[in-house]
Order: sequence, then structure tokens, then C-alpha cells
Amino acid sequence: MHNSEKSLVLYPECATTNGKKGMLRYLPSVRKQEGEEVEHFAKRTQELIASTLDLTITDFLLSDKVELIKRQRIDRETARRRREGAGGRAFNRRILSMADQVKEILPHVPLNVIIADLRRTRSVDITIANILVGSVPFTPEPVPEPVSARPSTSASSGSSPFSQLSLKASGPTTTVFPSDFHKKTDDRQMSLQERKARFLDNARRAYIEKRGLKIPGYNC
Repeated sequence: MHNSEKSLVLYPECATTNGKKGMLRYLPSVRKQEGEEVEHFAKRTQELIASTLDLTITDFLLSDKVELIKRQRIDRETARRRREGAGGRAFNRRILSMADQVKEILPHVPLNVIIADLRRTRSVDITIANILVGSVPFTPEPVPEPVSARPSTSASSGSSPFSQLSLKASGPTTTVFPSDFHKKTDDRQMSLQERKARFLDNARRAYIEKRGLKIPGYNC
């Protein structure tokens, strides 16, 4: 090695260092004394290097460094999963809370359909607007009749859940109740699908005007 013209870079620690103190280059040669134990010689060399670099001597080995890095990586991953788990539960609670709000306004829309759209929009207003303009396909659910508005036995056979619902709107709307069902010939002739369409139109107009929404292709 003394006669070689090629440079040699040696890491005594068997691994790279942070490089903040520079390379070891001009330390005096250290030789093992006669009869000196290998462990004692290694300790003396360690003390010399530490003294020159103004460092503290430790008993850590390369394997300890590798184990520390592995443990820190595992700890970071565990903490990340814990945060994601807590965030996911909070997110689900928010989605369910918003879904309840949408369900109150549009009780005929299945809850799973509402939740699926809310996960995408993160907004009660946008989800309701999507449903009202027909962007979200669904099969309407039966809407339970309010206890105070339940029809008598003689009138219940000709009514539907949709005829019990009335939403306030700025324009004139038609509401069909069991008590005056027989008086309204046009309403009596309407099919279930027509009553559904009227209900959705009333709900759409009432909600959009209440919220002041601007829906492309509908009111702007």
C-alpha cells in the first residue's frame, strides 16, 4: 500500500459518518504495544480519535445503529397509522352527520347513495344539488307518513307517501292530502311517477332558492 499511487478512503467505523468534522488524515500512527490486549488497544485508539475530534466515547456498535434506524422507521409507521385511523373515524362521523342533514331534506333518497356522494363532494349543498339535478342515480325509498297526517282507512288505499309531503317554495305548488284527495280530479288521475316528479320539482326549487344556489342549466 505504501508504494501505491491510488488514494484509499477508509471508514474506521465500518460505515459513513456525518462528515461534519472532516476526514481523519494526519493522526499519528498508533501501534499495539507488546503484550497489550486487543480490547485495550482498540479502546486506546478509540480514545485518541475521540479526543482529536472532541467527541464523546460511546459503547454503541454498527448493529446498534442499524437497529435504531429500524426502530425509528417502525415507530414512524405506527404513529402514521394511528393518525390515519383517528382521522378516518372523525371523517366518517362528519360524513354521517352530513348524510343525516341531506336525508332530512330528501327522505326518499337512500342513505347509502347520499353517503357515497358525500364522500366525493364533502359538501351537503353540493350533494343535494347533485341529487336534485339528476346527477346521482337512485331508486326512491318509501317515505314514512307523519303520525299526524296518517289517512283514514277509507282514504289510505288511494294515496301514496309522496302525497303527504309539502315543501315551501316561492312559486305556487300543489299539495295533495288525503282529506281533499277526492276533490282534485287532476291529482287523482296522476300516476305515482308523476307525483314523484312533482315532489322532486318542488323540492328542487325550494332548496335552490333557499340556499341561493346557481345551478348551470337550471337557473343560470
